[in-house]
Amino acid sequence: MLLSKNGPYKRRVSGGIKNTDRWINTCTMPSYIFPTGLIHFTPDLSRKDYERIVKGPPVYATTIIFCTGYRTRSSFLPSSCPDVSKAVCRHLVAPEDPTIAYLGFLRSWVGSSGPLGEMQAMWWLAHLQGDMSHLPTSPEHYTLLTKDGRGVDFGLYMAQLAQDIGAKPSLLALLWIYGPKVLLSYCFGSSFVSFYRLVGPFKEPNAMKAIVEGELTQTIKRKGLVGNFLFGLIPMMIFGVLNGVAWLLEWLRLL
Repeated sequence: MLLSKNGPYKRRVSGGIKNTDRWINTCTMPSYIFPTGLIHFTPDLSRKDYERIVKGPPVYATTIIFCTGYRTRSSFLPSSCPDVSKAVCRHLVAPEDPTIAYLGFLRSWVGSSGPLGEMQAMWWLAHLQGDMSHLPTSPEHYTLLTKDGRGVDFGLYMAQLAQDIGAKPSLLALLWIYGPKVLLSYCFGSSFVSFYRLVGPFKEPNAMKAIVEGELTQTIKRKGLVGNFLFGLIPMMIFGVLNGVAWLLEWLRLL
């Protein structure tokens, strides 16, 4: 990340656009920084920010922030404990020692890390309590294509953990036990942890019903009819058809 003075550039501000000689940008790691402040960047034509900067004026940065990343280590644990890289079961535990769980080491495409960690904690507690007869071995359909393999689709991952411990409610059960308002909130809402406390080992029916019918239903109402149609019903129809075709091809052994 670079804080530079290479103006003039245009910047959006409240009330319009103004000229400025200060701007923020990203690029590859510097390969050399001259005493004058001029920066030479490591070439990488696959990155758009590098291509954009090298075509522009020379960069004299006032501040450079090195985003070098990090490595996850657990050196404080005994050597006999499995490393986080071996936690291949739902990115949480190692099959050879499921008594140690690594919570909060995932990155999701959308969604907050707080609910993700809460759902992971519920999953691990359910395992310790014996609510799961064995560690799940189903394919990881929720994993995103990242270099370290620790990126997940938030909704799919949450639903998979809930299904593992028997906390993912069926549509008929929601309609029969809680009524149409809770069902609609579940269908049109995000993957809130409250939905996975309506059934299963961490069920809190009265409290969760009040939360779902209260604040979670309000989030659906605020979208309005047009918003729920465009961002709720239409995606359901599109992905429903795609999943139906995929299921048929798999059943015919063509996929």
